[in-house]
Amino acid sequence: MDEGYDIPVSNSLSMKGNLSLLLKIGVYPYEYMDSVKKLDETAVPPKQAFYSKLSGEGIGDEDYDHAQKVWKEFGMKSLRN
Repeated sequence: MDEGYDIPVSNSLSMKGNLSLLLKIGVYPYEYMDSVKKLDETAVPPKQAFYSKLSGEGIGDEDYDHAQKVWKEFGMKSLRN
């Protein structure tokens, strides 16, 4: 029995890019996102925005570089999309 995962993939033109990038666990600036207006920002938030008071840690360079790569690869225009 095959124990793989079924990952739905959109055939729309807006979903272009290296989908394997999405298989890596990503990062999200939970505490930074304190306003709906921040969803309209047009770039990956600064690395400091990923700091968590709960864990007392930020993210490493590798995770931040991955976030920037995903942003660029999928042609993101804002945090909303």
